[in-house]
Amino acid sequence: MSSLQTNTVLIVEDDVTLRRSIAQSITLNDMEVLVAGSYEIAVEHINRDFNGVVLTDIRMKGKDGHDVLKYAQSCDTELPVIMLTAHGDIAMAVRAIQNGAVDFLEKPCHPDYLIRVLKKALKQRQFALRVRELEKQISGNDPTKIEFPGMSSVIDHFRAELHKFSQLPVNVHLWGESGSGRQAAARCICKLSDTNRAPFEKNLADCDTSLFENSGNDEQYSFYIFKNVELANRVQQDKLAEFIDTHSHYRIVTSSMEELNELPDDQMSRNLYYRLSVAQLEVPALRKRPEDILPTFHSVMRQQSEVMALPIPDLSVEKLTKLETRGWKGNTAELRQYARKVILKLDDAGSETETQSLASRMQSHEKSILEDALKRHRGHTANVAQELSIPVKTLYDRLNRHGLKSSRYR
Repeated sequence: MSSLQTNTVLIVEDDVTLRRSIAQSITLNDMEVLVAGSYEIAVEHINRDFNGVVLTDIRMKGKDGHDVLKYAQSCDTELPVIMLTAHGDIAMAVRAIQNGAVDFLEKPCHPDYLIRVLKKALKQRQFALRVRELEKQISGNDPTKIEFPGMSSVIDHFRAELHKFSQLPVNVHLWGESGSGRQAAARCICKLSDTNRAPFEKNLADCDTSLFENSGNDEQYSFYIFKNVELANRVQQDKLAEFIDTHSHYRIVTSSMEELNELPDDQMSRNLYYRLSVAQLEVPALRKRPEDILPTFHSVMRQQSEVMALPIPDLSVEKLTKLETRGWKGNTAELRQYARKVILKLDDAGSETETQSLASRMQSHEKSILEDALKRHRGHTANVAQELSIPVKTLYDRLNRHGLKSSRYR
């Protein structure tokens, strides 16, 4: 399956001239455009699977941008909606942000800034859809999708090969870079095969030669996984070759960092080479499938979160973008280590200086307004709600959102 291309902007604007101008700017930046002159037309395009973002004017005849936002949120809370207005009304901006808008722009907006905001929102949408696709994959309890999440054609083909090899009556050799997941791939083949027993797993270099003699009489295992065969000595390799010959009813999966025919003679016994080279499969490096980095990171984050019983922290779009462009020379192993740091808040996120978003500034401004009103009215929420012209229930919701307690001001 190819990766999702999230590149569409739905423009909701009842001013024809302005709508055309915005559409032209967006089209010139290689983004697809859908246009709607009213709420009624806009909702025909908006659904949970909408592969894009919404850019809507607030002030329109009939149902306005707030209605568009409300409908979009009812379809999918992860669908980014960006609000446009010709009036610098801070109360309106706060309302839009608190109701779920990802950003708020004042008309006329400079085209370059508009494009930056849209690209950021599209990146956010793409990540949300990728994660959703990942959840669908995992829900099927397919071990290959759990261990090797992603939507690239590379990983899709690899998962299919694991399924195919698990059903063939042959031993399999896996090769790939350190941290790419050779051991996980071997376990997938075991889980997908007919055996119901846990496999025997060991580094071939750590195996005493007596192991192969005793295993013939031990029915505890029927599936064997031997790692790093190229690091074993010649005696250990020849013993494994003999073991394969005399126990053809066992399934054996081996692995190495290099393809067998690339290993020099002093690292690979010819006896063992001829018995392992029938069915070989490369475990693809993470950097060769960059579109799988975010789904893999999400999967690893969730696993580590469950293990450590800690919540998954929110990551900015900028942070996610950096994850995609990082080299990941250590592959999934390096990604897993980084996920642990993120969950424990030991990564470098705190040292980064990021520009505070408009949404964050709106939140801070609203909090300061609430604190000031609580101080002046000595914590009497009824008086605060009356001054700010909002229902008491809405006031309590916003106080809770900002962690404010009216009792502290009495």
